[in-house]
Amino acid sequence: MKQILLMIAVVLVGCREAENGAYKQTTTAKPVKELTLEEKKVIGEYGRKTNQFGDMKKWRLLKDGGVEWLYNDTIILSAGELDFTWIVVAGEIQIGGGGPSKAYRINEDKSITHIARIGKNGERKDFPKEEQETLKRIK
Repeated sequence: MKQILLMIAVVLVGCREAENGAYKQTTTAKPVKELTLEEKKVIGEYGRKTNQFGDMKKWRLLKDGGVEWLYNDTIILSAGELDFTWIVVAGEIQIGGGGPSKAYRINEDKSITHIARIGKNGERKDFPKEEQETLKRIK
């Protein structure tokens, strides 16, 4: 029992090393990925009205690759809760997490259009034009 408690204490405290009588954490911060020019261009907020009352659905693409989902300017799922990331692949924004991903075409007017769903296995399902959803660049 004492050994188990000791092991738990070591895990909770973490690995530290002494430096001039003080202790410091030995873990290092995760390096931030340098964004490409194409990725820098798409950082921002995209949205569309969802009904005749003017309610807005929005995606916010963050500098760190995180994603937030908003409804009427209220964050429904923040980057930490959503655990989605975004990347630019072959001129498309792909937003995904642990499950299927969404593929958005980057349009000339800086809006984005949801054009496909990519399954966990990489299988892509393109949507017919009438089912595609366009979100305008807001910020």
